[in-house]
Amino acid sequence: MLSKLFRPKWQHADPSVRAAAVRKLREDNPAHIEILTQLATQDPAADVRLLAAGKITDIDQLINLLNEEQAHLSAIEQQLIHQLGQTNNPTSAFDRLINGQNNERAFQIFCSSGHGALLQDHLHQANHQQLLGIVLSNAPIQLRKEAAEKITSPTDIETLLKETRQSDKTIHKIMRDKLNALKEQERLTKQQTELAHDICSQMQQLSKGEWFPLYPAKQESLLSAWEQLDNSLPIDSLKETFAQALQQSQLRIDEHQATLEAQKREVERQEQAQQKAIELLEQQTLLVAQINDNHALVSESDWAHIKQAWSHISPTHEEQKAIFSRQSLLLDEYFSHLSMRGQKISDAQEYVSALLPSELSALDNRALKALRSALTKALSTLNWPEQDAQPEPVAQLTETLNTVENLLRQEQQQKSATQQLIQQQLDELNRYIKAGEAKQADKFVKKLNDSFKSNQQKLSTAQEQHLRQLQAQLQELKDWQGYAVTPKKEQLCEEMEQLAAQDSMPAPEKSQRIKELQQQWKLLDSTDPIHSSLLWKRFKAASDTAYEPCEAYFSQQRELRAYNLSQREMIVAEVSQYLNTVNWDETYWRDIETVITAAKREWRRFIPVDRNPGQKIQQAFNELIVSTEARFKVIKEAALQQKEAIINEAHQLAQSDDPKAAAEQAKLLQEQWKEAGPTFHSQERKLWKRFRVECDAIFNRLTEHQQEQRSIINPRTELLAHTHTLQHFSVKPLALKTAVAAHHAGSEIIDNFPAISARDSQQFRKAAHQLEEQLQQLKRLEAQESTHAFIALTKELDQLEEQILSSKPTTAITVNINDCKGSLPDSLINAIKARQSAVEAVISSSASDIDDLLWAQSDRSLRELCIRLEIALGESTPESDHALRMEYQMQRLQQVLDQPLQATTLLDIRLLELEWSTVAFNQTFDTLCERFEALTHAVFEGMPA
Repeated sequence: MLSKLFRPKWQHADPSVRAAAVRKLREDNPAHIEILTQLATQDPAADVRLLAAGKITDIDQLINLLNEEQAHLSAIEQQLIHQLGQTNNPTSAFDRLINGQNNERAFQIFCSSGHGALLQDHLHQANHQQLLGIVLSNAPIQLRKEAAEKITSPTDIETLLKETRQSDKTIHKIMRDKLNALKEQERLTKQQTELAHDICSQMQQLSKGEWFPLYPAKQESLLSAWEQLDNSLPIDSLKETFAQALQQSQLRIDEHQATLEAQKREVERQEQAQQKAIELLEQQTLLVAQINDNHALVSESDWAHIKQAWSHISPTHEEQKAIFSRQSLLLDEYFSHLSMRGQKISDAQEYVSALLPSELSALDNRALKALRSALTKALSTLNWPEQDAQPEPVAQLTETLNTVENLLRQEQQQKSATQQLIQQQLDELNRYIKAGEAKQADKFVKKLNDSFKSNQQKLSTAQEQHLRQLQAQLQELKDWQGYAVTPKKEQLCEEMEQLAAQDSMPAPEKSQRIKELQQQWKLLDSTDPIHSSLLWKRFKAASDTAYEPCEAYFSQQRELRAYNLSQREMIVAEVSQYLNTVNWDETYWRDIETVITAAKREWRRFIPVDRNPGQKIQQAFNELIVSTEARFKVIKEAALQQKEAIINEAHQLAQSDDPKAAAEQAKLLQEQWKEAGPTFHSQERKLWKRFRVECDAIFNRLTEHQQEQRSIINPRTELLAHTHTLQHFSVKPLALKTAVAAHHAGSEIIDNFPAISARDSQQFRKAAHQLEEQLQQLKRLEAQESTHAFIALTKELDQLEEQILSSKPTTAITVNINDCKGSLPDSLINAIKARQSAVEAVISSSASDIDDLLWAQSDRSLRELCIRLEIALGESTPESDHALRMEYQMQRLQQVLDQPLQATTLLDIRLLELEWSTVAFNQTFDTLCERFEALTHAVFEGMPA
């Protein structure tokens, strides 16, 4: 109690008493300073603390109090700010504050004291809260700007943007710029990260994908792009993935390089073997030459040495193998011949003694066959070389065998008539089956079986097999007629769905296959009386799915057009350079024309191109061609005069009294015609037709002359010749006029010579009937109104195309395409529609790209038609089109396997002629027109090609 009574007033419980006591304390009294310090830091009343702190004026003392723990610092801070504002040397105080335990308050205190400039050298020590306080304080603007530049936290930046939006435009702009910079950096980081993922993905695809020529370059490009990425990107997991893919792709490159090295070593080995093979062939050829020289000695040991050396090499050229094999056979036969010749003569003498009877006429059929077998076996055993003269024993055996075979042949001819009658009946059954007359064919089979039983006719093994085949075909025909369309549609749906699931098929091939399946659906649907909507939706959905990958193909066309344009520019440069170096007085013009033709062909190959640059380069190319063709004009005028002279000479030959000599001379004129070269397009076909007329007259006179000569020949022999001509025509329809003449001549022989056998007459009538059927088919086609309309439309299109080439299209199409429908196939109608549309598109557009593409398509279509006609007639194809012919035959392979092969008829050839007229600008291809017309002329006119 006493202690409470004597307690100082600064310890009084009443804050007002303590405050009054503080006012009486002096700052120059150390004891009072200690009391003031205790009150300023620990008194529970804020007013007392503030009053006590205000009595302390020593800055160092205030800083020490600020660093004490568990002190009420607000009053100390306010007094320190006040004292610092009055001092002229605040540097030492700031150093103590910034290095003290409570340095976090130093920046705020000095900013509030008016000495904020001292903070510039210590901004790097400030944390984000201190920097934020400096920026929002009343410190100098330069200090605040520097503090603002050091703020990087997005949260602090957004805070400052809000706080300074209206109060401080300078700081607000700095913060806005920093926020934009942060967003840009974030965008760049995201972009770089996405690029890293893309590069890594491409490297993974490269390591797992197919090999292509630029594989190493692609890997190097991806690696270079990866190395250019910022190392600070957060892509640690990608780095490991990229490294693995890079290692795998490098392994593939190393393996490919090793494969190339192995292939190179194999090529070197083959070259060495090839050189050794050439040396051995030369040695072998020398031995063969010695064999041909009867006076030369041939060493068998040399030949053995060559064979042994050949067995140790592996030549790759089939021609060398064939030559060595052929010459080996000759050498082996030669040495074998030397050793076996004497033995064979001795054996032949023994056969003569053992086999030959005294009288052949006394032997019956069985004995003759046994003797023939024995003689045949003996001669086969002797195996005397055909090129060597037969010694007496061998000749005697051969002569006896021929006599025996003649006797047996006479007996066999008596049996041939019966077998021929059976064959005719089988042929008639075959015709019923081919015509699809299943019911009639079934009746005929029963009739045949009854005939065989009643007449006891015996069929040969081949005829029995043929009959079984025909019966099987008949059964197949019956089954086919009951076959429904719906299973085929379901099959098309399945094929389209399989095609949609096929990812490895190239886009052009897949697109073409989709079109083929759609065309098959269209054909089936046209004959299906019930149209299933469900099946159609299924087929349509599969078609759409299958076509989606093809879209990528069309994006590649842009790159293709750019490449084609560069190739065309190269062609213009090369042709221009070539023409500048040509000496027209010394160079053969056909060589120049060959170069120009090749340039045109290459030009048409590089399509399409972009329109605007394509037109410019097209104009440059046209100028080169026009300047060259101006020189060709003079040459073609000379060819025109030469061909006129050839036609006049052919006209004179047509009046000659010696048809045979005239025909030989006409063949020479044909060679001269070819050597004269082409003339103007407008005159070439007219001259050609005039020349063909004169040549036809010459060869027709030769045919009439030959028929007159044959009129004195035996009628049966002449009839057989006419029959052979008609039979050959049914297989290979060439020379229609000759076949018609044979038909008339044979008919006259049958009418004038009743003694002609029924067998010969029947053979002729059968062959003649086949010719008559073909002529009737052709006549029915040409009599149709739709055919007339079709031909009229093609002529109008021909005129319009000629006008387009002369830049003056004026002709209007008057024929309605619907008038062409009827007896003609749908494929022809669609083709003539396509030609008309193409011509109209050329008229409505001046773009050269369309002309180039259309030209290339027409060139290929016309070449394929020539090839189809050459295949149908069994004629050869020019070497330049061998690859195209092989491609066409491979495309038709499946069709040939699925359908029986049928002979080509006149109707087929006439339809090919009509299909020729559906190709746009077909008259401009002079060489192909002449090639096609020569083939059709050989069919319908009979003039030798």
